Amino acid sequence: MSDLYIYGGKDNKNLEIDSSSYIYFTNIGNIFKNGCSIQDMERVNDIALEYRDEYVEYINSINSKFLDLDLVYDEKISMFFFTDLFNKRTEIFDTFVSICHLLYLKERVSTGLNIDKIFIFDCTDMFAQALKSTFPDKIIVEKGVQKNKSNIKNFYLMQLKFFIKTAIQVLLIKIFFKENHSVRNINRLFLSRYPLHFDKNFTEEKYGDMVSKTDWYLISMITDGMHQNHTLTTILKSIKELKSKKQFILLDNFLTIKDVVNGLLQSYRLGTRKKLLIKQKYSFKDIDVSKYIYYEIQQSFLRLPRLFIYRNALIRTFSNKNVKKFIFYLHEYSYGRYFNYIIANYAKEVERIGFQHGPASRRKVLYYLGVNKAKKGITTWRNQLPLPNKILAEDELSVDVYREAGYTNIVLMTEIYRMKYLKNIIRKVAKQKQVLIVPGLHDGDALLQYIFDDIIRNKDVFYLFKPHPRSTLAKAGINDNYNAANLSMVNGHISTFLSTASSVITTYSSVGYEAYLLKIPVQLVSLPNMINDSPLLDIEEKEELKLITIQWDRNRSKETPH
Repeated sequence: MSDLYIYGGKDNKNLEIDSSSYIYFTNIGNIFKNGCSIQDMERVNDIALEYRDEYVEYINSINSKFLDLDLVYDEKISMFFFTDLFNKRTEIFDTFVSICHLLYLKERVSTGLNIDKIFIFDCTDMFAQALKSTFPDKIIVEKGVQKNKSNIKNFYLMQLKFFIKTAIQVLLIKIFFKENHSVRNINRLFLSRYPLHFDKNFTEEKYGDMVSKTDWYLISMITDGMHQNHTLTTILKSIKELKSKKQFILLDNFLTIKDVVNGLLQSYRLGTRKKLLIKQKYSFKDIDVSKYIYYEIQQSFLRLPRLFIYRNALIRTFSNKNVKKFIFYLHEYSYGRYFNYIIANYAKEVERIGFQHGPASRRKVLYYLGVNKAKKGITTWRNQLPLPNKILAEDELSVDVYREAGYTNIVLMTEIYRMKYLKNIIRKVAKQKQVLIVPGLHDGDALLQYIFDDIIRNKDVFYLFKPHPRSTLAKAGINDNYNAANLSMVNGHISTFLSTASSVITTYSSVGYEAYLLKIPVQLVSLPNMINDSPLLDIEEKEELKLITIQWDRNRSKETPH
């Protein structure tokens, strides 16, 4: 028998181990100087698809615990449907990818991988707990296990800070902003956040020119402190900018100090029931995922009362305006689901139209609702949730995903507005081979670290690193650790770089799909710390062709028989 070494850290080091030992990675780092890699992210991503529906149903089963604790909003809808837990966001939480790693390792052991001892380095206590339950007959040796930093004291402090800050922001808006309430009849009202999604011409980045001169925006600056996080200085700046804009409703202007105070009080009331939820055990396929679920519950209960403060503001808004159609993206997320519910319950005459704002994927589990989670004609939603009256999907693949995920009344867009810029791109031949690196919002540093050795080796290739415009890297720049003569971080519109790129390296960014449409070669990287939910994987499987190059392992030694 041999030993298995699992590393869950981000740093690269050199650790001498027996060359006959197996090595495995759940993150982007590598500390092992030798060893036989059993890494297979292609199989891990296949497992994600195979167990997706079962995982969705398991998460949905947790709703019963919410109902047992009377976590019902408005005495009508389970709060579960507004949680990050129900969202199953694999780009933020490690729950599902860790399950897939463990199911893969379990599969390997059951098919002949002989190990009796497992060493884990720099893994979280969440992973350690899950690993022990997966292999109860193996000796587990922990080296530097990291505890989950979320705790109840931080939870209450974070909520107190948010609501105090929000109260001040509401006062500033009341003092310095005056809304034009003269228009009462609005045909189409588009939901968005300001200034996060607007350009200098007050054009929304996702809706684009779908918004006509007669349409209006419903915008928020405060939101939940997660989608965007204003300082007092920046909110004053945004208020000043909005004074010159037209045809919008500032939702935050309908907030009151009483709404904010109620949100803070609700945080403490919900906190008591949160404690009861995290005292319970959670297992999926005999894997103890309790600590993972605890973390998702903590995040969920941070968000819930922040969303709930908008209840009366939304009711006031739709009471003052005659809105015919309400168009909104993030309808698949907590934020959009809450807005959808309030309007479905308090402004029934308004047609609610969900708008797809990014690429869909069969591995993107947040899209998947589960069996019988949406039913027509229901007015109380303890076990089902209200859906938009109509869904606008970008392409046929997305229509298939929405339909498979449990959505109804899906309409194919006549044009994908966020991708309209592709029509104006004229491909040019660059003087030097240019590779464009485009990460997603949450994995820029991880992708760069994972491919940096390739960048150093290929000195004749010039690499352009284009971070997501809302990522921390876009503001802070590339870390000094990634200093190479043939690597540069670039800013500006992505069209500039797609016009000359020889190829594109990406993970789950929508730019990968857009490059594919432009017939630019795409190298799709599946990082070990994330399920790859790029639609390119679905396209590859559907067409039964090798449309893209998959880079699974960064020059690591492969498993050899011994």
